Amino acid sequence: MGEPSLTRPLFPWYVSRRLAYGENLVQSQLFADVPPQLLREALAYFHETRTYAPHDLIVTEGKAERELYLLEEGSAMAKVSGKVVGSLQVDDVFGEVGFCASGKRSASVFAGPEGALTRIISPERFASYAAKQPAIAFIMARNLAFLLASKLQRTNRQLRANIGRVDELEEELSQHQQVEPRRTSLLGRLFSSLGST
Repeated sequence: MGEPSLTRPLFPWYVSRRLAYGENLVQSQLFADVPPQLLREALAYFHETRTYAPHDLIVTEGKAERELYLLEEGSAMAKVSGKVVGSLQVDDVFGEVGFCASGKRSASVFAGPEGALTRIISPERFASYAAKQPAIAFIMARNLAFLLASKLQRTNRQLRANIGRVDELEEELSQHQQVEPRRTSLLGRLFSSLGST
């Protein structure tokens, strides 16, 4: 996995030009309810982008990082302990936990097969923007809270489903353990009778 390329364009010039004007991010949930005239200003303020080659590592699980990422082009996949747990598409946001709570990354994120282009928002840059545009920063923070709450609800649903599956497996194991002693005792009696003859 190589370092992100900050010089060579991964996507065609017209895509980069389109992104420079922020046309792609209008659909991002992070910017929902931001008036169009102020969206361009916000995108200009959060101007840092990074390009990743196919399958490059973007975020490392367990690493203490604070940046928020917006996927502008390409795709990405999230992995926990090496297992794929989700996929990310254009307009998706990731890195919210580290951004909001100064925590360690809960997953690694890799660029998809076509690579990825991300816009990066650091907490410091966001705080600076909030001082200049508090109303827009409030909208963005509210949207970010909504995204976090949605992911938490989805995780809770998955957890409930997994707990249900664990309960089923425990029941199967309990039934299997009740059957197994009978087999053992039957086999024990059979072998003991063979040994006595």
